[in-house]
Amino acid sequence: MHVIWTGARVRLRPFSKVEEGLELVKQIHGELIPHWGPRWERPLEQARAYEDAGWCGVDNCTFAIDRLDIGQLVGYEFVRLPAVGSLGAWIATYIQAGHQRQGFGIEAKQLAMCFVFENYPVERVGAVTPSTHTEARRGLERCGMHYEGRRVRSWFSNARWVDRTYYVIFREEWERLPVRQLVKRGAQPE
Repeated sequence: MHVIWTGARVRLRPFSKVEEGLELVKQIHGELIPHWGPRWERPLEQARAYEDAGWCGVDNCTFAIDRLDIGQLVGYEFVRLPAVGSLGAWIATYIQAGHQRQGFGIEAKQLAMCFVFENYPVERVGAVTPSTHTEARRGLERCGMHYEGRRVRSWFSNARWVDRTYYVIFREEWERLPVRQLVKRGAQPE
């Protein structure tokens, strides 16, 4: 199984050490997150998970997202792996504020799709975002996913209930994406 996926602009890779990941999570989630509301990460739990499996275990994997042009860590990609007997996985992308709206998250999602579809016998990869988060919805569509539906008033964010919007891409749709031919699998970080 490849653990490093390199596209034209970003690379997904394992975190080199637990402190690297914990610092990034603290930077990204240290403030109130628009659309999602406050997030409470548990550093001790995360440190144990890293020690046990390098943040890639039976249930999920978390990858660092590096920008290739400046060689800087700018976010992370969370992949909920398929449960036994399941035909689907989930992805979530978190990019630092100064690097958002530049396409890095779109490519990171596509690299995560390559990781999932090439390593697991799944038929679909899904994602979810609050319906109020138009930038995320547009990014999910630009990476090849399409609207699947929504759950009304199912997420409590910033002192109010909001809808969650679901997106999906099926294996046969992913197989037609150009990123499959461009991605480098297993390339070592420079």
